[in-house]
Amino acid sequence: MNPEPSVSDRGAVIQELRRLLVRDYGAQPGLLADAPLVSTGLVDSAGVADLIDWLETRYGVRIEDDEVTFENFETLEALALLVERSRRAAG
Repeated sequence: MNPEPSVSDRGAVIQELRRLLVRDYGAQPGLLADAPLVSTGLVDSAGVADLIDWLETRYGVRIEDDEVTFENFETLEALALLVERSRRAAG
């Protein structure tokens, strides 16, 4: 069984996601972990699909259909928590 992901792991996921959003979506480099992504239009439905593909490839996780929710994709923090849960489920 994999150990519980640490807060530092979560921070690393947030940093990687922030870099991706700055590079590919035009986000500001100082994007906060709790800044809205979907509701502001920074990430649209195509962007969500791209993020799913990127997360699954980068972290070797599977994002299930029922996990593709507004809440899971609204902030960097929520995305990092989704990665943590997916890692635990793959266990």
